[in-house]
Amino acid sequence: MRTIRQRRSGATRKRRSGRRARTAPIREQYQKIFWKKSKEKFAQEHQQELAAWNQADRFLRKHLPDQPFNAADLNKELSSLNAELQKLNTALEPHRDETQMLKDIRYYVRDLIPELEMETEETTAPKQKESMKDRLERAKREAEAYNVERQRQRKREKGIVEQLE
Repeated sequence: MRTIRQRRSGATRKRRSGRRARTAPIREQYQKIFWKKSKEKFAQEHQQELAAWNQADRFLRKHLPDQPFNAADLNKELSSLNAELQKLNTALEPHRDETQMLKDIRYYVRDLIPELEMETEETTAPKQKESMKDRLERAKREAEAYNVERQRQRKREKGIVEQLE
């Protein structure tokens, strides 16, 4: 059902974008203007229409790159998707009472019995991330400790070598 709804919303958006013909004369008039100042003035006067045309054009170029816009095919697709969705909704009608009952139970458990939720939150509380400043300070301390230990090892090694000689 979700895919059908997504396809239906996409087809509806394509149909809405296909209605850019209403603003096409304004767009054509805008393109015919060659002088910069008069073009800017015209764009300011017809800002909403030009923005709507550009948005629809971008959407159609993205979703119908190789095909021309065909409203009749789109309307057929929309009607078939609506019929299929209607059929699926009628098939789900007997199960709506059960799902409503489950939703009610979920509501009662989550909102009306907060003690249960508190216990689960404490046990599964996510660890807070260490800040970058703290991480850098910790890394600096570890590096210093490593360097001190390394110097001690070198002194011990020198001492052993000197004793052997």
